[in-house]
Amino acid sequence: MKKNGGKNTGLSDMMKHYLTIKEKHKDCFVFYRLGDFYEMFFEDAIEASKLLDLTLTGRDCGLEERAPMCGVPFHAADGYVAKLVAFGRKVAICEQISDPKEAGRGLVQRDVVLIVSAGTVIEEDYLDESRNNYIACAFKTEDSVALAWTDITTGEFLAEEFIGANGLEEAVAKLLNLSVAEIICNEDMLLASKNVREVTHNLLPPFSCYLPWAFNVKHAEKNLLEQFNALSLAAYGIASRENLIAAAGALVEYLRETQKHALVNIHSVKVVRRENYMELDNIAVRNLELLKNNAENKKYGSLLWVLDKTKTGMGARL
Repeated sequence: MKKNGGKNTGLSDMMKHYLTIKEKHKDCFVFYRLGDFYEMFFEDAIEASKLLDLTLTGRDCGLEERAPMCGVPFHAADGYVAKLVAFGRKVAICEQISDPKEAGRGLVQRDVVLIVSAGTVIEEDYLDESRNNYIACAFKTEDSVALAWTDITTGEFLAEEFIGANGLEEAVAKLLNLSVAEIICNEDMLLASKNVREVTHNLLPPFSCYLPWAFNVKHAEKNLLEQFNALSLAAYGIASRENLIAAAGALVEYLRETQKHALVNIHSVKVVRRENYMELDNIAVRNLELLKNNAENKKYGSLLWVLDKTKTGMGARL
């Protein structure tokens, strides 16, 4: 692609707009709506065609060479999005937000209306209704790791802090027990996660570093107050817990950014106090076959299998 002074030259107006959207969402596959299809271009198209077994074609883009392109029908897009998410990738849905008839010969307005990731999938067809689909945020300081996690399909929102020399190890164990689908974090946590065995052995999803300013305590507190429509955090037991505020507030920031709408079912946060529970580490849970059997790593034969006579997904999650 020819460039001049850092800008693409010769490109069509539509392709310039696509690249502007892609620049803002570098970590996503951009599903760019064109008529009845979501199209992908350039590197996205090349990679997606392999992952999704799609035919790679090309489109005139104003340059000498055609832009690599592949696409999926918009009415069947959910399945392809789910496959990419299953590969641990994120998808930005760029929709037409103006009527093509009104645009005439001009460019139809388009913008990203949703970002889908492993922890933000809400389509029932791609979720196990008997299990929570948690997204977590981890905020590490010198002497503690604060976790916040939520299931956006149910609105459950919790936070817990792990302090001391074993804080990182205990936080990782918590994430394992929760079977989180996605983890965002601050830079210190990202660096610490590089040496976490559970990450290198793919027992946990990779940690993804989020915007540093999202963890600013004042900004995070403002996010939480707005989200809960509250004047104070005192009622939630989190008011004086700055690390928990940073983790929970950053998670709300991320969800607002990706979902592009009000998270009306998330209206409070519960602080988990370890002294109120007897906690079992991941090794004990596995050896006691509480959730899965050791032979096939399946629910059959486990304690949960014996006890779970629930009739609804809500009951099973509880």
